[in-house]
Amino acid sequence: MAVADIQTFKELIDSKTVKTALFVLPPNPSEDEAAAALSLSMALEKTYSISGAISCPTQVKVELNRLV
Repeated sequence: MAVADIQTFKELIDSKTVKTALFVLPPNPSEDEAAAALSLSMALEKTYSISGAISCPTQVKVELNRLV
């Protein structure tokens, strides 16, 4: 991710105009990918009161259910 992308993301968050965020996982996500989306969603909720939704185009493996 480029520095400009990170700066734009920070500006959007700081502007307080963002109320919800959608995190789209790739097909058949790894445990790390699913955990990253979940942790970012939870951090935004706790820190900025931005509710998040996580979506995946394929059914998530049962092994990842311990993350939720």
